[in-house]
Amino acid sequence: AGGTSCGACPASTYSSSPGASACSMCAAGTSSLALGATSAAVCLSCAAGTFSSASGSAVCQACAFGSFSSAAGGTSCGACPASTYSSSPGASACSMCAAG
Repeated sequence: AGGTSCGACPASTYSSSPGASACSMCAAGTSSLALGATSAAVCLSCAAGTFSSASGSAVCQACAFGSFSSAAGGTSCGACPASTYSSSPGASACSMCAAG
């Protein structure tokens, strides 16, 4: 007889309070594919070489060619410094250019 039904929190969100009317988003620099999460512990840090720039990301994105992210939990990737490069997406470090 009437009433509302509770739904599971979608991916990249969680609710630690039973009966909460809204789910909290995983922070930038983390991601989660878990459904119905009840704790922020499901929000895992993005691995080095990947990033999540916004809250509520289901997956971390790989850094583009020419950029890198050396630490876990990155919210952006940095450009490789002068005389260095990254030859593949998802780099956690840049390589030195060969002399010559």
